[in-house]
Amino acid sequence: MPLPPASHSAGHDPVVRRFGQRDIVFDSEGFFNDFNDWTEEICNVLAQESGLEDITARHWHVIRFLRDFYA
Repeated sequence: MPLPPASHSAGHDPVVRRFGQRDIVFDSEGFFNDFNDWTEEICNVLAQESGLEDITARHWHVIRFLRDFYA
């Protein structure tokens, strides 16, 4: 997943971002601290922040494959 926006620091401290009513922790490299915090809704937000306006069916196929592989 992409790095959280500007609030990400160059240090090793985790970054906490709020999505709806949930606080999600990202590690210092911008990855989810907890694999289970990932949702499709959060994925859409992060994609839009990275300049990808729409996640297509082909994108979802790859994303779901990789998530299953790493689970």
